[in-house]
Amino acid sequence: MQDFLNRPFPQLMRKTSERLYIRPHPLLQPYIAHYTFSYAVREDGPKTLRLVPDASGCLVFAFGPGKVEGHFWGPTTQTVEVTNDLDLVQRFFVEFLPCGAHRFSGIPQRELTDVRMFSEVLQPFSGLIEIAEQAADLRQLVEQTDRFFLNRLERGPEAGLPALLLPELQRRHGTLPVKALSQESCYSERHLNRLFRESLGMGVKTYSRLLRVNEALRVMQSGGMRLTDIAYRLQYYDQAHFIRDFKSVCGVTPSAYVREREAFYHESYKFPAAEEQ
Repeated sequence: MQDFLNRPFPQLMRKTSERLYIRPHPLLQPYIAHYTFSYAVREDGPKTLRLVPDASGCLVFAFGPGKVEGHFWGPTTQTVEVTNDLDLVQRFFVEFLPCGAHRFSGIPQRELTDVRMFSEVLQPFSGLIEIAEQAADLRQLVEQTDRFFLNRLERGPEAGLPALLLPELQRRHGTLPVKALSQESCYSERHLNRLFRESLGMGVKTYSRLLRVNEALRVMQSGGMRLTDIAYRLQYYDQAHFIRDFKSVCGVTPSAYVREREAFYHESYKFPAAEEQ
């Protein structure tokens, strides 16, 4: 599929030296952030990448000699380290938004949190391997993948309460307390957490922590703000609390992240409300 890189592609969101970010069909965009096609890596790039958790999940299809291998990553709550072998293997990613994997599969996401498995094991996604193997080029792969998920959309469960509450949590960067969310939604905290674990794979507090840390990463990448100011902006009690939360998610302190930033991959399209402000 490498020969497709220089041809016009109307669904293209962004192109880097390593990846193409591709828009899904408009009806899928509330549930899928983007498709990603990885095709190269800088020779001087890091040998491993630490994937910052984004409370979502993704399907990954690796194109090896004569076959395609697929994996499903459930919603992650901690940083995952993977080999940076994009110079050897091309991959196609379906990057779900929070609650998106549940919308298409109907599988309780609490069963898949921080889990990696072959995509064939998840029956709702098993047909995608055949699509990836038979696609003549990237355009056909995207079109067939869109069609697959549009068909699943008609049969999947309706979006639940957590999906309706996510925009407000994202707008507030995770600073809305569970108690306040409970009062606004007229659901008990216990019931809210149960619903979130079902469709998102984690409770409200854990998701809010991921939102805060991902927003902190966005601000840190843009530069110009001290860590103490970031902690204040995200309503942490003090900087020590911010550092503990950051390290629990990313595995390193904020200062260490700044020094090692090249080794991290931060998903910037899964929190659109945070990106717009």
